[in-house]
Amino acid sequence: MRLRCYIPAIAGAVVLAMAGCNAVHNNVSRQIVIMPSTGNANTATGGNEATETVQKTFIAAKVVTLQVDGQVGSIAVQARPGTEEIHIEAGKSIRGSDSVEQLKALLPAITVSSSMTGSSLILSSAYPADYSKRNLNVSVSYIITVPPRIALNLRSASGAIMFSGIHGGVKAHTEFGNLDARESTGDLELSTSSGYIKIADSPEATSINAKTDFGAIDIQNSGGRIDADTNSGTVTATNLPLAKSLTLHSDFGNVSVTNGSGSIDASSDSGTVSVTNSAVSDSLVMKSDYGALDASGISGRTEAIKVDMQTKSGSATFNGDVTDLLVHSEFGSVNATVSNKHALRSADLHTSSGSSQLTLPSSASATVAASTSSGHIDVPGGLASPSSNEDGTQQTVIVGGGVAKVKISTGYGDAILKTE
Repeated sequence: MRLRCYIPAIAGAVVLAMAGCNAVHNNVSRQIVIMPSTGNANTATGGNEATETVQKTFIAAKVVTLQVDGQVGSIAVQARPGTEEIHIEAGKSIRGSDSVEQLKALLPAITVSSSMTGSSLILSSAYPADYSKRNLNVSVSYIITVPPRIALNLRSASGAIMFSGIHGGVKAHTEFGNLDARESTGDLELSTSSGYIKIADSPEATSINAKTDFGAIDIQNSGGRIDADTNSGTVTATNLPLAKSLTLHSDFGNVSVTNGSGSIDASSDSGTVSVTNSAVSDSLVMKSDYGALDASGISGRTEAIKVDMQTKSGSATFNGDVTDLLVHSEFGSVNATVSNKHALRSADLHTSSGSSQLTLPSSASATVAASTSSGHIDVPGGLASPSSNEDGTQQTVIVGGGVAKVKISTGYGDAILKTE
């Protein structure tokens, strides 16, 4: 079947004819339109600038994946429902101390090329090596529209990457730049060496994997299996009722989850960790080397809910549904309030320095062993008076039928049990 090349009427544009208008790679038809170059003197970066825009349109029937291999420049991809074309605007820019006219003359050597490998359409750019030696700054930025079904593989050495409405899955990486993903499904894999990552309005995503070395990660209104990791920056997850699991980590920064769901593992080497108003399946794990832990408004989706909260320095607080509870701090108070939705099976509250307090529902059934090396024990009646030895003071109390095994301990502070 013969494919047509559609050349829109663009005022002042120069149409570049290639192979009789059609350049075909595996039955993918291409059009090329070059917009007249422009120039600016004394740009904000210093020196002069010349720019030129290249437009290309491809018939997407045979394309499964669009791959963009960028160097310096941003990449923006927007899905356009109802189309079977891929339209590309490549903005070429060159900056330097040469005159605008001299810079314009160098623009044609900055090339934007395309090729088909299997079912992948690949875009790339190139320019002469001596441009860098002449202190010329070259960038090529892409604005692209695609059918929603197309998968994306986007790479930039330096520049932001943005995409929206993609249903085929996305891999996106930039060495230096931010990433922004919206309204997309499938597997979303985003990474940057330096920059923030934002993912929003993607509740039907299969999985989300976000990684940055230096920058914050913000995930909103999204779903699937979510994994986010930053070496330096905050991690924020908000309004994720369709998430299957959350694994969030920061080396240096706070981690917070609001209205999350699924199994949750949130940790920071240096920063606070909070999980609020979240529906947990199976397990909640929260850890910090240097920072407080706060879990409140926790509801359980499954029959068994295991909670593991540990910090080396900071307070730790829990409030919600749980069957098996561990709350530990090396230096800081620990406080847990257990709801009556699930039958408590075990609990272990401990701090080396600070108070240790557990509040059980009046319907609870537990045998509670409370101890302190230096402090008071406050329990609602015990089997016997507190006993003391060289290790400190201990007391045991039975609540209800005494089924759950509970420990409340502190090195330096009060051990407290309450019922309500």
